[in-house]
Amino acid sequence: MEILSEIFELACLPEDGVFHSSLTMVFYTHSLSSVCAAWRKVALATPQLWSKLCINDGIKVLADVEWVKKWANRSRSLPLDVYVSLCRDASLQLLEQILECRHRIRTLDVAGDPRPYTALFNLPRSSFSQLEQVTLSFRHLDGFLFPSQIEAFLDAPNLYHVQIKGPACSSAFLKALVFPVEQLTTLSFDSRSVISDTAGAVCMDNIHACINLVNLEIALPLRRGLTSNMYIFLPLLKSLKIVCHDLYDFLCCLTLPLLEHLTLCGYCGDIGHALTTLADFQRRSAISLSSLTLEDFYGNDVGTWMKNLTVTMGMLPEVQSLHLHRMRFDINLLLRALTCSEGSQVLLPKLTHLGLQPYRPPVAYPSELTSMVLSRWWPYDSETTASPGLIRLQKVTLRGFHYDEQISGLSGLEINNM
Repeated sequence: MEILSEIFELACLPEDGVFHSSLTMVFYTHSLSSVCAAWRKVALATPQLWSKLCINDGIKVLADVEWVKKWANRSRSLPLDVYVSLCRDASLQLLEQILECRHRIRTLDVAGDPRPYTALFNLPRSSFSQLEQVTLSFRHLDGFLFPSQIEAFLDAPNLYHVQIKGPACSSAFLKALVFPVEQLTTLSFDSRSVISDTAGAVCMDNIHACINLVNLEIALPLRRGLTSNMYIFLPLLKSLKIVCHDLYDFLCCLTLPLLEHLTLCGYCGDIGHALTTLADFQRRSAISLSSLTLEDFYGNDVGTWMKNLTVTMGMLPEVQSLHLHRMRFDINLLLRALTCSEGSQVLLPKLTHLGLQPYRPPVAYPSELTSMVLSRWWPYDSETTASPGLIRLQKVTLRGFHYDEQISGLSGLEINNM
């Protein structure tokens, strides 16, 4: 029975490990429990199967909403993870059934049209005693009047992770939404489409108030960029991701003394300006970055791009992990700069993990990669290095490259080709 129970749990997991409202988990779990009496007994004795609720009213949903209560009861006392997308006014009763279990909800991921969520918006504070993570990604906000304040997430003692996506990054919604900013450890604003300057200012005010943040993601394409000279000091932040063409606007505002992991995405402007701003940010925060990821960078002057990039990397000697994803230039130029030779200056001397992903896979194996790897690798029993202080390269991750076996046999070097 225990083995079958574990098999049922594994069978109900999404292939990519990511839960969302469109998963057919509800019908799949019902199907498992309806095969025979023995399977039903095992399913009903496995509360983990019923602790995740995925509902999308754009997909067929059982007409009788009482099934929600039965589902929650089968999960017994386990916390509930709820992923729901509602677009129809007829789903009001469905939401009410879900909210009856609100004191057991640990994860709340809501999407769709805001109209069916009126009951959620009008809940009083202290409504979610076990809530740890909330994701809000409404669409079609035009013309919808939010309450003056949405207090449902206040006084949720375990709420540490908040993500606001898409049109939910509007000024009307953000001004109404109130959450316990001082206790949050993870915050994400992910619009991807241009937002108003007012909405951007509200987002920055929220970030400024989140003094205990450890992880922050900003994806806010602004109409005119940041116009204020706001100073934001986040003393505990360790991971920052900025997805924006005007990323230097955000970096100019931030001081992050404990930052370890930095991801910059989607820049096509003056790369010299951007990387100079990064260097100023590094000096201002006095950070010791251990991980740097650059994604979707491109520019017309590749020579200037590489010059500024190598200068910037020279200011980040503590970086151990470097990832370059979907870069629109010849990656061999950078690999050549990272190749160590006796007597020359070494970029990123502590680099142990390199990750590469081309803009349009699959592409040819980088011609300079083997030379770069061999210059940073040596057998465990050898003390020979190209430069004093150089750390041995331990892992190379390649996504979307034709595989070459030249470096696959090096002892102690892990090669992941995906």
